[in-house]
Amino acid sequence: MLAPYAFAGGDEGFSSPHHDLALPAAAAFWPGSQRTSRRSPSSHIVKYIYAGNHSYLVLHDLLEQLSNTPLQVLELLNDRVSYFLTAKQWAVNFDDNREAVIARSGEFNYRRFRLYLWGAADEFLSGGMSCYRMILQWPEAFET
Repeated sequence: MLAPYAFAGGDEGFSSPHHDLALPAAAAFWPGSQRTSRRSPSSHIVKYIYAGNHSYLVLHDLLEQLSNTPLQVLELLNDRVSYFLTAKQWAVNFDDNREAVIARSGEFNYRRFRLYLWGAADEFLSGGMSCYRMILQWPEAFET
């Protein structure tokens, strides 16, 4: 079963309306972007890229919430370098296709997404932002 727990944030922490339906060996794959603090995304990101009310995952907060559940962390992988390389290559490709992007979407959209792509690459490179893959498993999965 994918993602048997959903992070609700605040005092609710994790909830699992489907725990009774999960198989004993059920595991959850959880990818997530994270910052080292709970600060809001940049105003540029909120205004021009991902409008809405959201915040990034803070890994130590997530792990603290997980400690109050029966879930066990089987694997935790920091994908920051892979995400840096991907964002950088996307930015290079975007720049290489500047004229086509401007012709299709205009100078304004080209500039805002160029800033987003290079900014994301820089955040991943500097460690200001990261991305993790986590596999969680019910403790019953270890019982034989």
